[in-house]
Amino acid sequence: YMGQKKKWDKFRIETSKGQFNFCFSNEFSTISHKVIYFHLSPDYPETLSAKIGVKHQAVPTLTEVLCENINTNIENVVKLQKDYRLKEAIGRGNAEQLSVGVLWWSIFQAAIILVTGMGQVVILKTFFTDKTSTRKP
Repeated sequence: YMGQKKKWDKFRIETSKGQFNFCFSNEFSTISHKVIYFHLSPDYPETLSAKIGVKHQAVPTLTEVLCENINTNIENVVKLQKDYRLKEAIGRGNAEQLSVGVLWWSIFQAAIILVTGMGQVVILKTFFTDKTSTRKP
């Protein structure tokens, strides 16, 4: 799979057991900082009965169906919480980067104000100093 200049993408692959490698390039922009997040999950997650090791093919009882529904809903909540935490981390990173930028810009502006103030003082001093030099013969 190869995608270029994308902010978000979803990709499905058929897998088997084994080791997988991921490679990311920096072709989008070599100047800006990038963070890559990815999440691996199965398309068809195990049922609750398969997780605990029950291997019967009978019709599930109402209790089993309700437990499956609860389990599915809890897994959906966990996914939503992960997405929320990811968006929160992205927002926090952006806020910290903006804070650093504002700090340096404020320092630069303060330096300009100080230099301008000192320049004005020097110019005003030249208005009130006596420029005539007196020579004694």
